Amino acid sequence: MRALWRLITSLILLILVVVVAFQNQRPIHIHVLWWTLPHVPLALVVLVAILLGVLMGMAAVAWAFIRRRRRSTTEGSNSPSPVVSESAGVSSPDPAPGGSRSGMTGEPNHPTTETPPIDS
Repeated sequence: MRALWRLITSLILLILVVVVAFQNQRPIHIHVLWWTLPHVPLALVVLVAILLGVLMGMAAVAWAFIRRRRRSTTEGSNSPSPVVSESAGVSSPDPAPGGSRSGMTGEPNHPTTETPPIDS
């Protein structure tokens, strides 16, 4: 249903732009700094202005999306890292809720290495 409303709104806007373009066919002069464009149809100026506005809006949305994504990525990197056992050299990630990852037993998923006590 949302896609249908977007389509209808887009078609109405397109029709309005086309009507404005056909009603403004007279040529105008455009002056930008030291540059002059003589005899440019007003419809073309309006269409270019609309196109630039749409592109700037899309760029602003893309910029906000990228910033939000970077922020969520950096927040996700603050999570605790896996614990590394120095004696065994085996990393053990945080346990899954409810016990082991397999869900079958309460035993760890990796073999443990136990160091025997040293007699002096």
